[in-house]
Amino acid sequence: LQLFQEFGDLMQRQEIVGSLVTHVGSGSLPEVDTAMEVFSHIVGTTTGTKKLRPFSSFLISLLDHIQQLTSSQVRRLFLILFAVGDNDFYD
Repeated sequence: LQLFQEFGDLMQRQEIVGSLVTHVGSGSLPEVDTAMEVFSHIVGTTTGTKKLRPFSSFLISLLDHIQQLTSSQVRRLFLILFAVGDNDFYD
């Protein structure tokens, strides 16, 4: 979370988001939970959703792994997608 917030360069943020997406796709329950928790914390900050919006296609790609996710992970994923897609949700 701290790295994502501190890095101003989009390429650096893209690397972080890509790594988190990889953890979600790993299928390992602790990795998935941790990565989803980080995404939740990012969208829970005042500027996080704006900083995450350029990477919404990465987040949408997580839907490819929906069958491997638990119901609570699916709920969290949709809350993250909603927050990133809605301009007024966390603004």
